[in-house]
Amino acid sequence: MRVAAQRAVGGMVKEHQPIGRRIQIATDGSCLMNPHGPGGWAVVLVWGDRTIERVGGNSCTTNNRMEMQAVIAAYHLVSQEGLLADEFEVLSDSQLTVLCGVGRWRRRANRDLWAQLDEVAPPELLRQTLRWVKGHAGHPLNERADALARAAAEQSRSARQTPEQL
Repeated sequence: MRVAAQRAVGGMVKEHQPIGRRIQIATDGSCLMNPHGPGGWAVVLVWGDRTIERVGGNSCTTNNRMEMQAVIAAYHLVSQEGLLADEFEVLSDSQLTVLCGVGRWRRRANRDLWAQLDEVAPPELLRQTLRWVKGHAGHPLNERADALARAAAEQSRSARQTPEQL
């Protein structure tokens, strides 16, 4: 399967980025004290010899929201960087995110995030590119994304206000 990532993700094609390489992106989310604890998400993108990492977090969230936020950020990153490739895949260890994203399970919660995901990656693109990978099973990109997401969650914990600070 050949997917031009930039064309599929939307936006104008940036002609200065060559087509022909494979884009592989691992995503992960983490939440300490799930639900409603500090959380983090991470994206690890590999495109040829280039690696791009992005992280983010929230002081009060759930693991599922962080998993979804990571996938949204992955598709945003491809668009922002103007990347083109013959092969393009986004890996997630969240069965919920993948199965809802590709339309096999019904989307019930987190409708705000599903709307964001649909905006950056239409359902057909998700069916072509979003893949499940078993977490904590030694997949190098998934393990890196996991470590970054956990670190982002810890960072969110240290930024979280205590009841005395409110």
